[in-house]
Amino acid sequence: MNPASPASPARDATPWLCWQTSSLSLVSLAAMDGDPVGDEHPARRLPVDLARALAHLRDAAAALDWPVFATLQPRDAGHLWLVMGASADTTTVLQRDDHAAIELPLTLQLKRRRDGGCEARWHAAGTLTGRGLPDGLIAQVARLPRLLDHAWH
Repeated sequence: MNPASPASPARDATPWLCWQTSSLSLVSLAAMDGDPVGDEHPARRLPVDLARALAHLRDAAAALDWPVFATLQPRDAGHLWLVMGASADTTTVLQRDDHAAIELPLTLQLKRRRDGGCEARWHAAGTLTGRGLPDGLIAQVARLPRLLDHAWH
């Protein structure tokens, strides 16, 4: 392929980099480096503040036997990330290519709303299909909305 030619559809289908990490430093840097979930992903309004939302989600994760890898709260106390684990000691990280920012697919991002409640965002499992990622990872990402359901039902 000529490097000067426009990107082909095959380039878009290039498998993403995917690995397990136990490094809290790597996960923290990924979260603080940008928006590990992003505004383009699904969102749900939650009827409680950040602290209560976090407590509900931790309880739901325990009930579903899904380990929490980390809770990250940057200096801006208006949001936090609940990073779910692939196991008790690891989580999955992704990169679209070796120059892209690290993404945290097993993360719920909670943002404070002006009305006192908060909003949860997460990766949509469908956006990860066709990227050469393990089916088990896509199934775990698909569990994130169920975690929210369990926390409020």
